[in-house]
Amino acid sequence: MLHRCLLCLTIAVLAILPAATPAQEAGEKAAAGAEALGPRETISGTITLVVPEKKLIVVTTAKGAPLNFVVGRGARIRSGQQRLKLEDLAGRLNQKVTVSFVPTRRGNVVHTVEVGG
Repeated sequence: MLHRCLLCLTIAVLAILPAATPAQEAGEKAAAGAEALGPRETISGTITLVVPEKKLIVVTTAKGAPLNFVVGRGARIRSGQQRLKLEDLAGRLNQKVTVSFVPTRRGNVVHTVEVGG
């Protein structure tokens, strides 16, 4: 009897939970270590290059080190409350940004980019 109650409760909880999108699943796998080479990191710097067709951002740190970032579909790009697209960053060269990312074998995969951060 107890097993039936637990089974019904589990099914009810699973039915009301939202399903993850493929982009969320990929980001979670990278963040969870499926292909991640380390934990999520955050850096600040200035945007020095944006190549939308290659889904690439280059950010230069305060110490002058350029870092490349791969921007996937699950990445969130914002300036304050405004949502931006990768193409929008091309017009914001030399602006300060804060990038949250996960290092993977295919590069530093962006989780979030905050312009003006």
